[in-house]
Amino acid sequence: MDDLLSKLALPSDADSICIKLNLCGYRRAETGATSDPLVVEALLFQLRKRYTDARITLIEGDQTGVSADNVFGFLGFDKLAKKYNSETLNPRRENGRPKKSADYTQARARSQRL
Repeated sequence: MDDLLSKLALPSDADSICIKLNLCGYRRAETGATSDPLVVEALLFQLRKRYTDARITLIEGDQTGVSADNVFGFLGFDKLAKKYNSETLNPRRENGRPKKSADYTQARARSQRL
């Protein structure tokens, strides 16, 4: 992973880093349909080594019938985040409550007026 990252044009300093995971329901990495925790751990290790004070966030949203928060735990990403002083984030939640985007709310209000 270090060799791979050295080939990328990464900044020398970063305050915040976001890693978008691909979590397709309750499927393990062996299926090839979801992010592999071993690969993500190697990435977290190298990023934390490079950017010791950066805020690192693993992000994934809910899917139909599947809570990203539950999948973080099922696949162990919550433990990985803790191990590397990082966090998981489900963008549909804010303080534990579902969050609607402003665009969605405005579009819905416009459609109700029509």
